[in-house]
Amino acid sequence: MKHDGKLFSNIKWVYFDFFNTLAEFYPPREELQAQAAEALGIKIDARSIRSAYSVADSFMGRENTRYPLAKRDSEELASFWADYEQLLLTTAGVSVTKERAGSIFQKLSTLDQKFILFDDVSETLKHLKSLNLSIGLISNMNQDLSAIVDELGISSYIDCVATSGMAGAAKPDRALFKYALDLIDANPEQAVHIGDDYEGDVLGAINAGMVPIFIDREQKARIEDETITSITSLEELTRIFI
Repeated sequence: MKHDGKLFSNIKWVYFDFFNTLAEFYPPREELQAQAAEALGIKIDARSIRSAYSVADSFMGRENTRYPLAKRDSEELASFWADYEQLLLTTAGVSVTKERAGSIFQKLSTLDQKFILFDDVSETLKHLKSLNLSIGLISNMNQDLSAIVDELGISSYIDCVATSGMAGAAKPDRALFKYALDLIDANPEQAVHIGDDYEGDVLGAINAGMVPIFIDREQKARIEDETITSITSLEELTRIFI
């Protein structure tokens, strides 16, 4: 669906997903995956890994909904990440045991990686703030996003940060969205949530009574529901919110 600014004329609060919506990994995670695997004697093509992430990330989303990672102990987390890694590599065409996959993930966790903003983020946040809109983050990440937001230089735009680790619930569970809304006393009917995962971000927002916007940066998704507003760049928000 093409966006219609009239649909958003009463919006006062704008929430964003974090990973793949505002920021991405650098170096790209598929490059580090290939590096970690090679360190353990496994050759793998980074491009195959990149295309396999959608499958592994969908698995993570389902698992996070079933039993939030934030509630799992260290042994359970290690088992989950080994399963995640095994599925990722298998989908990319490399057969490994769960134990081997766990070793690759452990190696991966020792490699240097950081978050960088997409090019369209800062100016879009600046524009939204100029309209006196409140801005929040809703993320399934378990780590402290506040410190990362500070490092990225966008903390002055962000009014609240809600993560699955903080709320004890993960998207699409409405409990995480409610937690985020309550942080700044936002009315869900006047709140938008923007994210790149259809089930977690779009359906989760709808279930919480919020207005969803789906961002498809790579233009690969096929959304059958024509009532859902879809964008390919955050820059489009400057034409939605005017």
